[in-house]
Amino acid sequence: LMMDEKTMYTTAIKELVEAKKYARSKLTILLEEYIEEAIDKKSLTEELIESVYGDFEGFSIRYQPQIEHGSFKLVGVEALMRYKSLSGKNYSPAEFLPLMEQAGLMGEASLWILKNAIAKVKEWREKIHNLRLNVNFSFLILEEKIEEIIKIFKESGLPSKTLTIELIET
Repeated sequence: LMMDEKTMYTTAIKELVEAKKYARSKLTILLEEYIEEAIDKKSLTEELIESVYGDFEGFSIRYQPQIEHGSFKLVGVEALMRYKSLSGKNYSPAEFLPLMEQAGLMGEASLWILKNAIAKVKEWREKIHNLRLNVNFSFLILEEKIEEIIKIFKESGLPSKTLTIELIET
């Protein structure tokens, strides 16, 4: 098991805090699995940073269909971000989104999703005329990027009822 000094120190401090919080007056053992997990998270975080600043290489958008009750007609899509590492491993949003938040990458990622999803929905609206788009934003990102979000949407030329912004918990 190889680990640089900073990772070892950070992991030890984190475990010390956890031990003090949950195991006062008890013996706590730092297991190798925890160290490996910390190294994996650090490596993934570094890869995510490189991907975001490298034109979002490895990221993709999946579209969850929204079907109208009764008619079963496609009325909208929700844009969902996915990540596949350079090694080919697919990560679930539960794995990579918290790391992106901690690294301060969600603002840029949210704008990337919005721009690309709007472009795709514009293309699809040529065949499905009233197709709507849902995009998720945390309140903090929405507040921080609201002017850019409005600008991107206005430049799209789509009717205002096309976009729904869903506020999510972070």
